[in-house]
Amino acid sequence: MNPALQTLARHRQTTVVVVLVVATLLSWGLSVEHALDGSTGTKIATVAILGIAFVKVSFVGFDFMEIRGAPAVLRLLFQIWLVVVFLTIALSYLIA
Repeated sequence: MNPALQTLARHRQTTVVVVLVVATLLSWGLSVEHALDGSTGTKIATVAILGIAFVKVSFVGFDFMEIRGAPAVLRLLFQIWLVVVFLTIALSYLIA
């Protein structure tokens, strides 16, 4: 393997960017597959896409906004916020 690529692969941010791109492609694939379905599968796909989005927010927060190195209380508050907002949106969508 090229030494420059090995150095690039060692950086956590590079790995996170690759994971974010893969997650984006996965959510796009789910949305295209269920776009005209109109059934329960569409609701499941929508909630899955929301879940993927919140995982992506978590990666961005921890790795690019440096919450990973923040005090434990801030990390915990961020994680609680993610869960509460995700559940609020997902349950609102499923109930409506």
